[in-house]
Amino acid sequence: MVDRQVMPLSLRCVHPGRFRGDVEAAEAAPHTQVMAFSFSPLTARRSMAQIRRHDPECYYLMLVRGTPTRFEQSRRIACLETGAMTLFSTSHPVKCDFPDADRRARMTLMRLPRTTLPLAGGRADRLLGEPICTRAGPASLLASYLAQLPGAAHSSSSESLARMGAIGVDLAATALAAVLDVHDTLPAATRKAVLLVRARVLGARRPVVPRGA
Repeated sequence: MVDRQVMPLSLRCVHPGRFRGDVEAAEAAPHTQVMAFSFSPLTARRSMAQIRRHDPECYYLMLVRGTPTRFEQSRRIACLETGAMTLFSTSHPVKCDFPDADRRARMTLMRLPRTTLPLAGGRADRLLGEPICTRAGPASLLASYLAQLPGAAHSSSSESLARMGAIGVDLAATALAAVLDVHDTLPAATRKAVLLVRARVLGARRPVVPRGA
């Protein structure tokens, strides 16, 4: 399932006979998907051979929601605690370890095709494997969005999901641009959309993703 929905990977579990895993997915917009995973501890590797076999040419944002995770890409190593986020690319090798801590690993992934991110010149590649703090600012809104969307998708119409998907792309672009300090290069429509979300969430204390939309 991971090979089909995310990218070809080599997965290894210490106790394969006791492996358990669940996934909840929401097709939020054309070519954009948010997936919430819960699974037994494992290691994941993506090699150059697997990249040559199939590369969807996407970015993924990964939000850690369970046990701490060690992630490596582009010679950068991130030790991600619960609530932390990182960006990775399907076009580079990946090493990811979800250690055995007597409980399942939990994470949420957001797929972002390269063509959907309004960050010119491959700027997003500068953040591959870097930890992204989600305590404040645009990254905080994005983390809330990623945590809420898969559950809200069950009670949302296809039109609402499409709108929420567009908001998610705007939030992702804004959060990454803020880390890169290139916020002023974003399209005016993206900046306006995120301002409206921020006003609704902070002003009215509403969730980022409204349920039953």
